[in-house]
Amino acid sequence: MANNGRLVPHERGFRGVIATLAFKADVMLAPNGRHQSSDPNSPKYVVEAKGSHGDFVEIGAAWEKVIERGAHAGEKFLSITVDDPSLAGPLNMSAFLREGGAFDVTWSRPRPDGREFKPDQGRAA
Repeated sequence: MANNGRLVPHERGFRGVIATLAFKADVMLAPNGRHQSSDPNSPKYVVEAKGSHGDFVEIGAAWEKVIERGAHAGEKFLSITVDDPSLAGPLNMSAFLREGGAFDVTWSRPRPDGREFKPDQGRAA
């Protein structure tokens, strides 16, 4: 699992940089005004990226999830999906809360055996 960014608390939510070899964006996770806490499919945040003209444009969403098993069971994390016509496909990432309220953003390639990646499998204790 690679560390692909850090999101820090900001007046509008969280702000930081997400980067891979082919993608780098100044991003903002802003609260989703349409979020419904009773609906697990409702994203808690809208992901916006700073465009070439300096304005923020929506490029994805983030859902708050809870680790179900393992040493970190019960801890919350964010499941983030980012997509844009300039990308070959969507980027699915996870963000784990760290001290000070910041999130470390990680990405890992889906396993070839089809098993689902569990967020606590690659996280240091």
